[in-house]
Parts: sequence; C-alpha cells; structure tokens
Amino acid sequence: LTMDRLTATVPLGGHRRYSGVARVHLFLYNVVDGRRGPDIVVETSRLPKQSSPSGCCGSAPQGNSRMKSVCVQGVGFVGSAMAVAIASVRDKSGNPRYHVTGVDRDNDIGKKRTTLLDQGEFPFPCSDGSLLDALSSAHEEGNLCATTDVSVYESADIVVVDVALDIDFEAEEPRFDTSGLEQGIRTVAERIPED
Repeated sequence: LTMDRLTATVPLGGHRRYSGVARVHLFLYNVVDGRRGPDIVVETSRLPKQSSPSGCCGSAPQGNSRMKSVCVQGVGFVGSAMAVAIASVRDKSGNPRYHVTGVDRDNDIGKKRTTLLDQGEFPFPCSDGSLLDALSSAHEEGNLCATTDVSVYESADIVVVDVALDIDFEAEEPRFDTSGLEQGIRTVAERIPED
C-alpha cells in the first residue's frame, strides 16, 4: 500500500446548507500491484461543531462528553482501518479523543460490513495483529461503531470520506471514475447543518 497526500482549498459555492471554503486533504492510497485504483480519503476540516457528539452507538463513552465525533464514510478495507486508527487516538490521560462512526451504503454489502465492524470484527480478512487489537480495544471502549444511516453526518464534527476510485487500466488512456467520490461528498453536504 502506498500513500500520497495532496492539500487543496476548495470553494463549496452556494450549496443550500453550506457555503464558503473548506480545507480538503486528499490521501491517495494505491495497492502496490498497480491493478487497483486508489482510494481517496477526503478530510474536511471546516465542518460545524456540535456540543454533544453522538453516533450510532448512542453517545460518547462514559465521562467524555467533550469527545469529538468523527464519521468515516466508506468502510471498505482502507475506511475500516482508518476508522480503527482514529478510534485508537488517546489524550494525555489515556482516554479516547474521538467517537468514531463508520458509515457505508445501505445495501447488502454495506450492511454486512457495518454489522461486522459494529460487533468488533474487521469486515475483511486481515492478519495485522495490531489492527485487530486496536479494533478490539475500541469496541470494548465503546468509541467505535458503524451504521448505514447517513443521518449521523448531521452530528459529526469531522467527516472523512474514504471511497474507491476505479481506474479502467484497459482503456487507451486510463481515467479515474470520480462518481463515487462525487456522490459521497454530495451525501455529506446534504446532511451537515448550517453554520
């Protein structure tokens, strides 16, 4: 797995719920064999803040009502690993810093992935002991859950968009298919509250 990072300032225009400018970090992940297109993780750093973060698990774990709420859109392999990594971040006292909700499409595949992740099981074959231990810890701590309910974006402090970009390597001039990314951003934009 390789990773590159690009940062851009993106005008959000006059969307009915959100306008202005957001700082967007694009993390391009690509499987080393080159046959699979990169996943893109888009982290927007200017979303409205909520006073009491909550997600599909209910509310933030005991004693930490100031914990920021993070939604990870797309719980494919990279998105699931990203959700676990974010849920593993601790403050100086050793408490979780984020309540993380993995969100996937409301279809059979998305439901299977979110059900497994919500039960503390990684939704893909994985031999990375550190990742599996971190998932188990986050599940026990109660700061990682998963759902197909897109309304959770309404209470998110941060949304990480992690969707695959397919590349047609057989085409004369290979191109990214950005339709999944565009739909993902649209889904979030339609649900984040006004400033």
